[in-house]
Amino acid sequence: MVFPLATATSKLGIDVIVHCRRAAMLVHWKMFRSSQGPSKVSSPAFVWEKQPKIFLVYGETTSLQLRGLFEVLVGRSTNSKSSIQCTSLGKVKVLKMVKPHILSSRCFISSFVSLISPIIKKIDKQLYEKLMSAGIIHLFNISSAPQNTPILYAMVQHYNSSTKTFSVCSSKLKFTRNEVAMIIGLPNQGHNVEYQYKSFSVMTKMDLKSRILQLAKEDHVVEEGDLKTILLHVLCTLFFPCSCNRIPEEFIRLADPEVFKNYNWPRAIHGYLLDSLDTLAKKQKSPPEAMGYLNGCTHVLLIWIFEHLQLQIPTFPERRPRINRWTSIKTFALTRAMSLLQNIETTQVLTQFEEILEDDLLLCNPNDDDHGGKERKKKKKKQKRMEKELEAREEKIRQKKELMPILKQIFDEIRSLDRKMTANYEELHKKVDRLSDSITTFKKSQYVSSLFGEDEEKKVDEELEEVDEEVEEVEEMDVMEEGNEDTYPSEYPEKNLITEEQRELIHARMSSCKSRDHIAFRGPRLAGMRESMDDLLTDKYIADCHIDAFARVLEKRRTTDPNRWRMFLYLHNQMKSEKCGGLSYVPHITTANLEKASMIFMPVCTQMHWCLLVGKYTERKWVLHDSLPNPMRRDLMKEPIQVLRDTSQEQCDADFTVWNINSTKGYPTQKSSVDCGVYVMKYMEFLCSTSSKKWPATKLWEKEIPKFRAEIAYEIFSAFKSK
Repeated sequence: MVFPLATATSKLGIDVIVHCRRAAMLVHWKMFRSSQGPSKVSSPAFVWEKQPKIFLVYGETTSLQLRGLFEVLVGRSTNSKSSIQCTSLGKVKVLKMVKPHILSSRCFISSFVSLISPIIKKIDKQLYEKLMSAGIIHLFNISSAPQNTPILYAMVQHYNSSTKTFSVCSSKLKFTRNEVAMIIGLPNQGHNVEYQYKSFSVMTKMDLKSRILQLAKEDHVVEEGDLKTILLHVLCTLFFPCSCNRIPEEFIRLADPEVFKNYNWPRAIHGYLLDSLDTLAKKQKSPPEAMGYLNGCTHVLLIWIFEHLQLQIPTFPERRPRINRWTSIKTFALTRAMSLLQNIETTQVLTQFEEILEDDLLLCNPNDDDHGGKERKKKKKKQKRMEKELEAREEKIRQKKELMPILKQIFDEIRSLDRKMTANYEELHKKVDRLSDSITTFKKSQYVSSLFGEDEEKKVDEELEEVDEEVEEVEEMDVMEEGNEDTYPSEYPEKNLITEEQRELIHARMSSCKSRDHIAFRGPRLAGMRESMDDLLTDKYIADCHIDAFARVLEKRRTTDPNRWRMFLYLHNQMKSEKCGGLSYVPHITTANLEKASMIFMPVCTQMHWCLLVGKYTERKWVLHDSLPNPMRRDLMKEPIQVLRDTSQEQCDADFTVWNINSTKGYPTQKSSVDCGVYVMKYMEFLCSTSSKKWPATKLWEKEIPKFRAEIAYEIFSAFKSK
C-alpha cells in the first residue's frame, strides 16, 4: 500500500497521509528515501519539520471527513480566501490548499457544444438551410475547449483601456471588429445590435436551458418554431454570456433566421468584450483578491491571441472561419501565462491577421525569402478563381438556352389567362361592388356585440346571410383562378380518440373547404379559416378565433341549461386594440351585467403564450391561471386590465386596475410548449360548470390533450355554420 504512494509523490516532494479504516499513518516524504521504510505514528505529538500543504489520502473517506482531516493537519480552518482542491487518482486522493480564481468567465464552450450538437444532428434539410442562410451553421461545428482563465487574466493585465490595445512584448496589438468577423465567420456589416439591455422578458436562462434539453431528446422532432430557441441559445450562451438570469426582449426579437442575418454581430461581440475589459482594467488600479468575471464571448478573445502568437499550430489550418481551426488550445498556469506575454520573442508575434492560403500550415510572420513564393501562390489562386468564374458563366448560358422553350410556354399560358380574366372582369367587378355596399351597410348598423340573449345573434345572422353568400362566391372564384386547392390533414393524431359521429362531422366540414384560406366556420363578428382548424387538429398553436369560438360554445350551453352552467362575461384578446371595424368590444361590460355574471374571462396572449385572467366582481380581485406558472407574468397582466378600464369606464363604475392579481394552486399545468391555448379553454369550461368541485390531476389532462383538441373542433363545427 505504501510503495505506489511513494511512486506517486516522487515528483512532488510532499507530505503523505495514508488513511485506512482503522488507523492513519503520517509519513514524511524523507522516510521513503531510507531503506527502513515508513514508520507508524500512534501519538498525535508528531512534530513536522515544516507545515505541510499537500497530502495524499488512501482509503474510503467522505468529502466532509477529508476536509476535517485536512484542517487538523494544516492547523487552521479553511475560509473564503482559500479552499481545498481534491483530485482522485484511483483510490488515492490528492488534497491541496488553493486560492480562489482571481478571474472567471461565463463563456462555457464545452457546455454550449454538448447541448447543441444532438439538436443539429436531428434537424431536416429545410431547417438546416435556414440556419445556413442566417450564416451561423458553422458555429455548431466548433470543438469543446477549456476556459483558459490564466491567459485571460494575463491579457487583462496587459490591456490598456485608453488605447484599446494589448501590450505583448514590444508590440501593441489592437483587437478589431474585422478580426472578430474573420474568427466567427459573420460579416462586419448590417444594423447595430443593442447589447446594453434596457428591458427583459419573463423568460429566464433556466427556461431556455429546459427548452434546449427538450429539443435534444431523441423522440422530439425539431420544427421551424424551434429555430428561435436555438438562436436564443447562441446569443445567451456563446455571444453574450452575462450574470443576468433573464433574457433581454431584444434578443427574442432578433432570434429569427430572417432577422438575424441583417445585423452586425461582430460589432456587438467586439463592443461587449471591450466594455467588460474596460471594467476590469479599472480594478487593476487597486487590485482586489479576485477581479470577478470577464463577460462576453471570451473564446473569441482566446482564439484571437493564439492567432497573433505562434504558441501553437492550429489543428486544421485550412478550415474557415478561424473559430473552426482550433479544436484544442493549450492551457497555461498563471505564472507561465503572465511571463508568456511579457517575454515572448518578437518573431512570434503577428501584428495583424495575414491572408492565410489553403496550403499554409504555420501561422507566423512572412519571411522576405519567401516573398516570391507567396506571389506565385497569389497568382495561382487568382487564376483558379477566374477559371471558376468562366465555368459559372458558361453554365448560366447553357441553363438560359434550356429555359427558353419553357418560358415561351409560360408566356402563352399567361396571355390565355389574361384573356379569360378580361372577359370575366365586368361580372367580378359588379359582385365586388355589391359586397362593398353590404359591408358598409353592416358597419352602419347599431348592433353591439354581446354574449347575452339569442335575439341579437339571430338578427346579425340575418344581416350577414346575404353578405356571406356573395363572399363565398368571390372566394370560390379566387380559388378557381389561383389554383390554390389542397387537402386537409385527414390523419390527424386525435382521429381515433373521438366517436364516429364526431369524425364524420369534422371530415365533412374540413372537406368542404377547397383551400386553406377558405372559411371553415362563421358567426357574428367571428370567423375561422380552414388553416386555423388544421392547426387545432395537428398539435400547433391555438389562435384567437379558437378561444373566441369556444367561449360562444360555452355561452350557448348556459342558454340551453342555465342550472348546469354559470353566467360569465367574455373579453376578446383583441380588446387591446379598443375597436375593430368601428364596433367596440366591451359594451357589455356594464355594472348591471357584472352583478349578474359569476366571473369575467379575459384570455391574454403574451410572448406566444396564452393564460387566463378570471375577474370576480363580488370579491374585487383577479385570479391568474397560467399553464406554465411564472410569477413574473403577473406584471404583464396590468396592461390589458388598464385597457379594459379605459374602454369600459363610460358604462361601468368598476375600477379594475385596483383589484389584486392573485395566483391560484391545484389546477393542471402543461409540459409541452404549444398547448397553452387548449388549457385556457379547458380552464373556462371547468370554471363555468356548476358540477366542477376539484381540479383534475395534471397527468390526466396532459394525457387527454390530443382528445380535447378534436372535441373542441367538433364543438365549434356543431355550433357554427360554414356559410
